[in-house]
Amino acid sequence: MLAAGCVDLSQFDTDATSTAATTSTTTTTGEPSETTLAPTTTGTTAVVTTSSDTGEQPTTGAPPGPAPIQRCQLIPALELREAACAGAEDCEIRGVMRLGCDGAAFYPHLAAAPFGDAALYVQTQAVPTFGIQHEAFLLTAQGSAFADMWVTENTFGGRSGELMPRQDGQIELWFQDGQNPPTILYPPQAEIDPEGYSIPTAVRDDIQWFLGTRTRPDDVPMAYFTVGEADIRALYDLPGGRVEQPLIAGAEAWTIWLHEVAGALKMSWSQFSAELDGTYLFVRDLEAPADQPGAPLVRLGDFAAGRPRTAVISSFGDGSHGVVMTERDLGEPTRLVAGEPWLYEEILGGVTVECPTPTCAGGCGAAPPCVESRAEAWGVGLQNGPEVVRTWHLECPHEVSLTWQEDSYFDILCLCDKCRCEAQAGEIVEHPCELVASTLAPDPNAPDTLLRTETWRRPLGFERSELVVDAVVGDDTLWLLTRSTLPDAQIAVWIVDTE
Repeated sequence: MLAAGCVDLSQFDTDATSTAATTSTTTTTGEPSETTLAPTTTGTTAVVTTSSDTGEQPTTGAPPGPAPIQRCQLIPALELREAACAGAEDCEIRGVMRLGCDGAAFYPHLAAAPFGDAALYVQTQAVPTFGIQHEAFLLTAQGSAFADMWVTENTFGGRSGELMPRQDGQIELWFQDGQNPPTILYPPQAEIDPEGYSIPTAVRDDIQWFLGTRTRPDDVPMAYFTVGEADIRALYDLPGGRVEQPLIAGAEAWTIWLHEVAGALKMSWSQFSAELDGTYLFVRDLEAPADQPGAPLVRLGDFAAGRPRTAVISSFGDGSHGVVMTERDLGEPTRLVAGEPWLYEEILGGVTVECPTPTCAGGCGAAPPCVESRAEAWGVGLQNGPEVVRTWHLECPHEVSLTWQEDSYFDILCLCDKCRCEAQAGEIVEHPCELVASTLAPDPNAPDTLLRTETWRRPLGFERSELVVDAVVGDDTLWLLTRSTLPDAQIAVWIVDTE
């Protein structure tokens, strides 16, 4: 049995033929050495389609294929932290690591792990086989290390894998290539078959769509997926063994969030309700019958409301108050929304310095140019505390030079065309995106409402072009993944104190 966070060193070689085992842990300095993954035993496994994801792997005498070569590394980036913390006496950013890959890196994202830790997933091209390589890194407060890798066949389905970190520090890979079954489960340190591909534990033809993994508030790993048209099932990796059971019947709850309220486990999801005429965050007990409907907690808007990025049940009151941060998606801005009895709604970012609009009488073209300041926002995370809800989001400021041009619009009151001055965007000057930390708490001056108070902001050095954001909020650590292209292309993991 391996201790949590440890890696079986017998699985790693410094090259495809050597048996000298090495691995590296990223802390504050140094660069991890390249490793390859070799099986501890040789052989192949006859993969059987089953509804179980446990069981031993039988082996044969067939030799394994070529061992895959680790292509990605987490490299400490002290200069990024120093730039972000410049001028701050007490900086909340504890560290930064760059993800460097020997080749293209696809679909980087984070998964929550037990005990407040996280895992980083990245997909790249396998070497030497023409397959997909999935690499996993375990992120802990004590340090971050390469954990495992798997090679799957390349069927060009365009999907990423999902990591399920376990309580013993090992990590499993769930992979569904494309939008159709099967979903394949790969164990930690999977054996290699004669063609160089990882040998799975199970192939699940009954899973229509693998939705993701979660770590419950009691540190139990969980996977959830659809079976049939809309029924969702959950698999729990309990200390006494794995349990699979129905989770939600008949609801299109593609993303769920898990909560602990007064010692009870809860789950929430967003769904449009024709009866309530809107999109709501619903909540119910995690262990409730699958066909039990949820209680509406937060109204997000009408049918076109933005998708939630994350949600928490606050400690304000009796455990029936929800706070949601929405995705910046399909033209929808990032919003913070809270339900009754403490109502709140705010669009994050927006125009910070607005240019006055000239009138046609004064001449649109004659109006002097103006520089308007704007900030585009990306949601990061929420964390419920005993007295406040902590929030984090990214704001990417930029300045837009505006000139004015005469245009017209149809006025329904007079049934005629009227003149107006339309802004024409010119030069855009980008500024580094900032990580903004805030708290939400009941407003002492306004009953039944919340007040957001900004506590700090730090510039992270990149711009908003093609920005991708992912995050995991642990007990005392915010793990923030950013993928940016300007001023330089980089993938970085930011380690941030939550308190």
